[in-house]
Amino acid sequence: MPALRLIFLSFLVGVWAAACGTDGRRPLPTPDLLSSGTGFRQAAVVCAHPLAAKAGRLALLFGGNAVDAAVAVHFALAVVYPNAGNLGGGGFMMYRPAAGQVYCLDFREVAPQAAHRTLFLDNKGRPVPGLSTETALAAGVPGSVAGLAEAHRRFGRLPWYWLLKPAVHLAEKGFPVTARQAEELNENAPLFRERNPKCPPFVAPRPEGWQAGDTLRQPELARALLGLAQEGPSCFYTGWIADSLEAWMRAHGGLITRADLQAYRPVWRRPLHVLLDTLDLWAPPPPSAGGLSVLQMLRLQSLLRWPPQSLHHPEMVWRYCHAAHLAFEDRYLYAADPDHLPVPVELLLDSAYLLRRYRTLELHRFAPWPGRGSAAFHESTTHFSIADAEGGLLALTTTLNDSYGSRLCVCGAGFLLNNEMDDFSVAPGVKNLYGLPGSPRNAVAPGRRMVSSMAPILVERRGRPFLAVGTPGGTTIVSTLYLTLYWTLVLNQPLEAFHSQKRYHYQALPDVLFHEEGAWSDSLAGRLRTMGLVLRSRAPIGRMDGLQRRDGLWYAAPDPRGDDAAEGF
Repeated sequence: MPALRLIFLSFLVGVWAAACGTDGRRPLPTPDLLSSGTGFRQAAVVCAHPLAAKAGRLALLFGGNAVDAAVAVHFALAVVYPNAGNLGGGGFMMYRPAAGQVYCLDFREVAPQAAHRTLFLDNKGRPVPGLSTETALAAGVPGSVAGLAEAHRRFGRLPWYWLLKPAVHLAEKGFPVTARQAEELNENAPLFRERNPKCPPFVAPRPEGWQAGDTLRQPELARALLGLAQEGPSCFYTGWIADSLEAWMRAHGGLITRADLQAYRPVWRRPLHVLLDTLDLWAPPPPSAGGLSVLQMLRLQSLLRWPPQSLHHPEMVWRYCHAAHLAFEDRYLYAADPDHLPVPVELLLDSAYLLRRYRTLELHRFAPWPGRGSAAFHESTTHFSIADAEGGLLALTTTLNDSYGSRLCVCGAGFLLNNEMDDFSVAPGVKNLYGLPGSPRNAVAPGRRMVSSMAPILVERRGRPFLAVGTPGGTTIVSTLYLTLYWTLVLNQPLEAFHSQKRYHYQALPDVLFHEEGAWSDSLAGRLRTMGLVLRSRAPIGRMDGLQRRDGLWYAAPDPRGDDAAEGF
């Protein structure tokens, strides 16, 4: 019977791969998107690319659980969504198996052992532009391969090799790029060539660049994925991939060594938990500051008994800004790698503490600096949510930090490196990619995990799985998740309808309320300005890919701001 099952899986992979349209410029298959009002009865996957969603569905159809599907989805995304899908990054996973206990896996990157506090400063103590984002020094020790392997070791059911087979196939045979991907690859082509003169990735098939439907093949990445499929994570951390990465680091002035790779371990952490009436909310603890921030804001909402109001009601926006200010200020004051510095999470979620802080909050004064400043925002992370047929629920967020990470590719292995070292505090007060000032508690140190905004969240209603949500967006992860949960838990609205709502974001510094174009009418914008808020429009915020349980069905909500898709049965 096991042999027959493996033969059947091989057959399914072949049929699925043939349907992917890899022969030239055939269009992408149309997934069974159900945001129009129907749902999946047994199992569902929602993620940033339709082919990765199909890989996850395949694992579920073959009897795999949510963790099995997560392995298939994650490695498929490393191929078909290289902006953030990765071998060279890290992330967080929240998982609730059918038995009911919620688990949190931290596979965030860590600083190499040779890293130090002044790594990105010149001899006068000033930050060197680009050093923490565009060079080999920008890379933290990757955790994604170890994280997915650890999750599979503990909870997986299907063979590891078969779960990686779709990703191997997609990398070797290729897949048709979408119009959005073609545009992004063309925009980044000069940087890919400049930073990788010996092995530039994503070389266009014609001088004028990529077009929608062109086939993207990645033979070096296929070789790395096949090594991982056959040998497991040891190939990445102690095998030939580790040798390739160490050699690449030596050649480019980086710090990661084979010893750093061999020493890397993902960490099972006790998840943060907040009870709101009949709802149990679960989020990753530090070094995820995002999970803590979202739960602080929701707890304030409950403690202050704010009346339910529309997302764009001026009083709702005003209260949101106060709650966000508190959360981001506490992030600066307390967030850190808990394995190196204590983080008082119980205090920060305590009712009396939150009420006292809220009543003494000065909206336009961020500790320790006032001022509006500036911020850049990048939708460069990715999130997926999975429900399996047995009642398991999973939310996983992973990243390279910036889009395509540092845009540096490891020759011979074909994967991109993260630039997560920028998420450390380069120096006190110096802002990172997302405009957050550096805190001494988040300083660069050997073996330390950098503070993150990533926050996959699970919600139970009366003890049963109800919601799995997450999003990319750096610091905007906090606002997108808060607004999502306010929409579904407070206003009791369908998750998929949230995507039609214009989003906004406030992080205290800069003292600006960012919003999607068209979020406010002229009269509402005027009223918000009279309340002292500075408004600024920006590109779309987040790509929230979630699942909601209603009427015995899983409703998938792929975000239309990207090529996101859902699959299920």
